[in-house]
Amino acid sequence: MRIATWNVNALTAERLDRIYDWVDGVQPDVLCLQETKQTDDAFPALDFHARGYASVHHGHGRWNGVAIVSRVGLDDPVSGFADGGAPDPDARLVSATCGGVRVS
Repeated sequence: MRIATWNVNALTAERLDRIYDWVDGVQPDVLCLQETKQTDDAFPALDFHARGYASVHHGHGRWNGVAIVSRVGLDDPVSGFADGGAPDPDARLVSATCGGVRVS
């Protein structure tokens, strides 16, 4: 399984084109994105879905934001630490099981 991570520093239109070109060429099994700086509603889940990837995103907009996109399955997504403590107000952590591997 190939897992990649990318600090995108905002999913602007220009950066999205670069990410899509890279994903289409390299075809990682799982891609973790940091600093998306988007709300959950604004995350381009349908664009990733069209490329064969399921996704989960945890973000509030202007700051932070994280996502996992996976073409090997995406089960049990959890935003934040899921440790029974206070919710993650800063949108800095999301996890999911992808192809039998827990990814955070």
